[in-house]
Amino acid sequence: MGLFEMIENASGIDLPDQIAGIDIPKPDLGDLMHIAGGVLSNIDGIDDIIEKATQVREIVACTRKTAGDCWGVIDRAQDVYDSVGGKIEPLEPLLKMDISRLPEAVSMFNKDTLDACIAVMGDVLDLGKLLQKMSDVLAAVKAIFEKVMEVSGDIIEQVSGFFQDVAEDFAATLHLESALDGIQDLWENLCQIISELSDISSSLSPVLEAWEDQNWFGAATFGISHFDEVKDAFMRFWPAWENCQGQYSKSRDIGENAWGRAKSIYTKYKQVLNQLCKYTGIDVPGGHDAVDEKAMPTIAPRGGFEIEEPFEPID
Repeated sequence: MGLFEMIENASGIDLPDQIAGIDIPKPDLGDLMHIAGGVLSNIDGIDDIIEKATQVREIVACTRKTAGDCWGVIDRAQDVYDSVGGKIEPLEPLLKMDISRLPEAVSMFNKDTLDACIAVMGDVLDLGKLLQKMSDVLAAVKAIFEKVMEVSGDIIEQVSGFFQDVAEDFAATLHLESALDGIQDLWENLCQIISELSDISSSLSPVLEAWEDQNWFGAATFGISHFDEVKDAFMRFWPAWENCQGQYSKSRDIGENAWGRAKSIYTKYKQVLNQLCKYTGIDVPGGHDAVDEKAMPTIAPRGGFEIEEPFEPID
């Protein structure tokens, strides 16, 4: 899948404004679409190395912002998990059904609890889609930094001639395999969870709709007569929920690692550009902080943004 397709896929995943009563921030992927749609593909045609290096700086800045926004969304999704967990707790005899708890499950099975269970499953399904969207975006972040490595070869080579440590440090940081290890497996597992939860919900919704159509007398006996129809669906939910929790933990690790690496790449590229301009006898275009605003995420994690050390160019 190409870079542009990755971002299109992420943009095409529709999410509600809230999941389990928690507001869901949505990262703006416009800058990333612009980079993927033309900037990266055209940058090899730029002959002037300072102009090219300045373009690369903007790409790195925008990608840093996207990585930070992804981490902010993923971290704040913890509130969604906590809210979903609270909704699951009173429904656990149904949602964590096994043979030993069957009498308890039957006794609490009614139209209201079925409705609540379906709502919870919808929340978990939306949560899976949210994580899938973020994994798509992080895969695009990885692909962009790999492309930056590819197009920056002449920049790195020139800086290596007079400040090898700075050039090599930047090049080494661009290798994101360790920071984003497991992202493909994460995406595939999330697809399986989404498919499973969609199937479970679709098997339960018709039962609830039929129950709504019953008169008072029919409703009193409807639950018992239709319990076997929903029992198997309930028994499939808990493994899917536990799997979703495991994938969230992996998403946190990958998202935080990607954000940390993106910050490092941006800072180290500023050193590369500083040395390149110094070597050619010109000022850094726009100054060292020219695109810092573009590099700043707009979606903060729950603890807020950390205070970062100001950039100090190496003399």
